[in-house]
Amino acid sequence: MIIYSADLLVGLFIDTILKLRGIPEKMRMWSVIAWLFNPFTFTIGTRGNCEPIVCAAMLWILICLMKGVSSDSLLLFVQFIATFV
Repeated sequence: MIIYSADLLVGLFIDTILKLRGIPEKMRMWSVIAWLFNPFTFTIGTRGNCEPIVCAAMLWILICLMKGVSSDSLLLFVQFIATFV
């Protein structure tokens, strides 16, 4: 269940990153659809691989960097994720 949630979270993060970059809504929607309905990522997620969790963590770091979050809090986040993955 966590892996499926991570896939949805990655879709949300893709939309957020593209919104921060000023991409039009239609292009953002197609990008999220390409992630969520990609048979490659769908197959990996349904087999229990934690790849979507790693993708979500990396995209979260990109969002934080784009918004100017301090590097100390990013380091704590990376260490937190590394203990569980």
